Amino acid sequence: MKITFICFIAFSVSLVSCKKKPNYTLTETEIPSNYELDINQDGIVDFAREYSQLSTYDDPVSGSSVIGSFTPRENVSFLYEPNVGYLFLAANDTIHDASTSSLSWYEYPADLISKDWSDEAGWDATWSVNSDMNEYYLAFKLQNGTTDELGWLKLAINQTTGEITIIDQGISSSSYIVI
Repeated sequence: MKITFICFIAFSVSLVSCKKKPNYTLTETEIPSNYELDINQDGIVDFAREYSQLSTYDDPVSGSSVIGSFTPRENVSFLYEPNVGYLFLAANDTIHDASTSSLSWYEYPADLISKDWSDEAGWDATWSVNSDMNEYYLAFKLQNGTTDELGWLKLAINQTTGEITIIDQGISSSSYIVI
């Protein structure tokens, strides 16, 4: 009898102390349009601004993210710094044609921003930029046959809408370029 009473008390306390968490249902969010870019105006698409959504496989979904990237096309790469990402450059930095011990050219999408959703909080109010910088520069290399072109894009990122806009750029067939 005493054990039954203790179990009853423990069960009652656990029911009262449980907080019911909000359970949000995955809804759509505003995502900017994808588009392709011919950055050197040679009639060949060099890369695209793309947004993709990834979600957990559980049912119902417990988490989701929308990622905004620049995706290179054939013979295009972006400069990457491990543990930092793609948006690490600043005005007056020099971009070199060859990789170094700390910087590498990769032909993978450059993930620049994201917006997350969870079943506990819903969608984030704003987009997160994958950088600690105040200005955003992305370095690229176009490999056109025998001639490589190095370049940079200065990007404006709207954290409310997720829109990534090119506001300045530079391109050169030299073995280096200064932002």
